Amino acid sequence: MKDDDGTMQRNTSPWIDHIADERRFSRLEGNATADIAVVGAGIVGTLTAWQLRRRGLKVALLEKNHVATGDTGATTGFLTKVPDTSLVALAAAQGDEYVRKAFSHAAAAQKEVFGLIKEQGIACAFAPCSAYYGAYGEGDPVLAAERPHFERGWPGAAHVKGTDIPGLPFYEAMRVPDEGRFDVRQFIFDLLGRMKGPGFDVYEESEVTDIVFDETGALVKTERGSVAVKKVVLATGLPIDAFSELRGLLHPSVTYVIKARFKSLPLPDDVYWDTLDPYFYYRKSAPDELILGGCDVDAKDAGSATDAHGRLEKFMRDKFGDGYEITNRWSGSIFHSHDGLPYVFSDARERGRAIIAMGFGGNGMVFGALAARTIADLATGEQTGRTALLSPSRAGIIIPPRPVRAAVPEGKAFVAVAKASELAGGRLCRATNGRSLIITKDGETLRAVEARCTHQGGDLCAGTFEGKTVQCPLHGARFDISTGAVLGPPAARPLRSFAVRQRGDDIEVELPSAGAATAPPLELSPIEKREKSFASLLRFSACTASFWGLQFAYQYLAMSKGDLGSALVRSFSFTGATLISFALFSSALFKWRPALAVHWRTRRRLGVSGVISITAHILAVSHFFFGDKPLLAFSTLDPFKNPIVFGAVAYPLFFMMAVTSTDWAFEKLTPKRWKLVHRVSYFAYWAAVFHFMTVNPSALLSPPGYLLVAAASAALFGQLFWYVRIAGAKRFRTVGGLVGAILILLYVAAALLALKARGR
Repeated sequence: MKDDDGTMQRNTSPWIDHIADERRFSRLEGNATADIAVVGAGIVGTLTAWQLRRRGLKVALLEKNHVATGDTGATTGFLTKVPDTSLVALAAAQGDEYVRKAFSHAAAAQKEVFGLIKEQGIACAFAPCSAYYGAYGEGDPVLAAERPHFERGWPGAAHVKGTDIPGLPFYEAMRVPDEGRFDVRQFIFDLLGRMKGPGFDVYEESEVTDIVFDETGALVKTERGSVAVKKVVLATGLPIDAFSELRGLLHPSVTYVIKARFKSLPLPDDVYWDTLDPYFYYRKSAPDELILGGCDVDAKDAGSATDAHGRLEKFMRDKFGDGYEITNRWSGSIFHSHDGLPYVFSDARERGRAIIAMGFGGNGMVFGALAARTIADLATGEQTGRTALLSPSRAGIIIPPRPVRAAVPEGKAFVAVAKASELAGGRLCRATNGRSLIITKDGETLRAVEARCTHQGGDLCAGTFEGKTVQCPLHGARFDISTGAVLGPPAARPLRSFAVRQRGDDIEVELPSAGAATAPPLELSPIEKREKSFASLLRFSACTASFWGLQFAYQYLAMSKGDLGSALVRSFSFTGATLISFALFSSALFKWRPALAVHWRTRRRLGVSGVISITAHILAVSHFFFGDKPLLAFSTLDPFKNPIVFGAVAYPLFFMMAVTSTDWAFEKLTPKRWKLVHRVSYFAYWAAVFHFMTVNPSALLSPPGYLLVAAASAALFGQLFWYVRIAGAKRFRTVGGLVGAILILLYVAAALLALKARGR
């Protein structure tokens, strides 16, 4: 396709440009045998086959599309041993000893891949490098919290500044040495070529439709054949339909990637990702070529995601400047476990004859290699530290018995799925009998195709429709919805079509008979259940509302003696000022105790809640004291005679902080501008301090006042401590040093003027 500037772009990854997406191995037709079948020929399946062949097993590798065209073909080729998760959260959930073991096993798996590439002479554009996990501004709380885990986790890991390394795109970062990058498809095809011979077969365009287990093993069925094996490995990322109940263990998301060719790109040949949420990740693929990914969204929202590639390009332009040409745009799906590490286990429900690997997050290259070693352990009955490390039992997961499918005679039957009147627009999506369908009407001709992308199973009903074309929301494959034909990669197989007829007002589709089976829900232990952000927000809101309730009760019953207006005015004031003080103090607290920085969202909520309370305070003052005529409050603009002036200075600044305290605003402003805007909060707090210290000093001589003064003192002390510590180390020659000096002068000047006014 062409971009707006007329340059040619590919809707695929560069790895598929290097090795075209086409069938290179035969389909499974007829009956075959092997010791073990590996379903899924991506990085995990291929390395699993390699590990099993090394142990002398006869292996059949099955792929429903073409080798390495799923999410493996959409990777950016990072070979990093750093997990795709918060190390703080991982340690909190599993403990430091578990984290140490995870790091050790991941490093060993990475080293094995590096050794395999070197020893076998695999041509895959491999290059050793360092990895950088960084922040674009000073004092990033997320980086500070993660830093101790990086330093303990990997030998040589170190904190670096952007000024230390020419071209480093971060203000500060954690550097991890002995990392790598490569072309994954070249790696896989070269490795498969070295595995040729008796005892190893690869089958493409051979989607597994069912697996039947018996006392001796399993029969793996495809549309055209079957393979009888002793054990089955599922290495598909998302479990296949026969194990669909396991999908509830994963949280899917979609990530977006672009590749651009620059005239000049002064970026070191390493790999990078940042502390943003969602984060951006990038690296060079050639001297002046950049691969940039990010803008991840929940898979259920992928169909409505707006211009993710455009947002990537804006980030790239802000960081690396103009003078580039976009050559590739693509997307990939990511499946996250509860803690960011994969699940690899033998399914006890099938007496260990099924081995499942899933949930690799954004680091499937190295953790896929670790999974392959673990699968080989399980397949051969070896009990190693790896098998316990990746077992879902670490999360208290309870896998219920398999659902029993009712015996239903094979065959087809027409099923009423819609009314003719519903097709007035010419197209209709409808789910029935466990299938999602797209039904179209062109004149008098009715057609129906399965609304499931043949590439990775994306929901086409959530895709983008244009005329008779639909684009998959996951990876961009395009189909003709009237015929099911593939119109664009990465899909290679057409959509399944079904016979359709109209009887009276009913639209009927001929569907295969299916046994009824309802998968019971999977359970997690209470401690390890993933919290929804909305539920967390509700809990926080309940706590802040309770805090205000206590403030109001004290003011109404003890201070105001039944005066509702005064009680509301002061309770909202004390609540707002105290919450904002807590928010500012937490910034300093995160620097003292970096492990606490994982709670940075709480700091944001404290600040926003404080502004909401101050807004209520202003409305109450206007109503009860000035008869809804707020301008009457400004009879004089001398802030020491009329402290409301201080409040009038503080509130607009705090309000600006509140409305920009969202991930959306952070992304739109870019980290550098967002940081600059939020420095204003310190000026707002300066005005707020002198407002509540001068408007009614006697009200501070109470329990709410003592708490407020203590919180404000802690916030001011913490900010001053870190100002001297950080800015002093740079001899106060930074923007932050200048801002801090101005603030200190303002505090001193305002205090002197206040004392002078009081003496008059």
